[in-house]
Amino acid sequence: MKVRVCASVTTTNRAVSEVARDHGIAWRTVHRILVRAAADVLGQAGPTTMIGIDETRARSVRWISEDIAHTLTWRLSDPWMASIVDLDRSHPGGIIGLAAGRSGGCVEGWIKLQSSEFKAAVKVVAIDPSAPYAAGIRQALPQARIVLDHFHLVMLGNQMVTDVRQRVLRETDAAPAQAAGSPAGPTGTGSPSSAGRARTLGAGGARRRRVRERPSAAQPCRSGS
Repeated sequence: MKVRVCASVTTTNRAVSEVARDHGIAWRTVHRILVRAAADVLGQAGPTTMIGIDETRARSVRWISEDIAHTLTWRLSDPWMASIVDLDRSHPGGIIGLAAGRSGGCVEGWIKLQSSEFKAAVKVVAIDPSAPYAAGIRQALPQARIVLDHFHLVMLGNQMVTDVRQRVLRETDAAPAQAAGSPAGPTGTGSPSSAGRARTLGAGGARRRRVRERPSAAQPCRSGS
């Protein structure tokens, strides 16, 4: 019966609800059959030396029903998915796996389902700054080296530069104002200094400010004599 139900959906492009009605079974039963069939067809990921893991919001938060021991129960769904991609440059790349959730346990569980050849081949795992991901990887792939992916590395570097620029601007603006005895502003840093802003913003920022302050070139028309 499972084969007939799966074929009714995959070969005829019929809706799951329609197939469930024709076979006299629940929608979620057809869905489970399809999920198991998809897992059998896709199989396990092939061996690779480098993988990347990151979370993706899969859908909006919603309540879903589950049939547990012939009892219909409701639970709040987790809209996050952990995506596992092949980063080995000698391979075509792409997504090689998805795990429901974004915890270390879901990543560890997915890795443990893979073949021993896959687990032995992985040498490097790139992740975001996630302690749960790192913990799950250490449990499932103790030999792998964990590194920070390029996107989050650049993002953290840019944030650090921004924090330093803002701190230098506040300190530079506050020094002349405090030396002259001028009253401090709302934040206690004194009135802004044009020189301080120019040093912090750089030549590009000072040039944009001069363009904004330049008087309009439009002149009133004069009638000829």
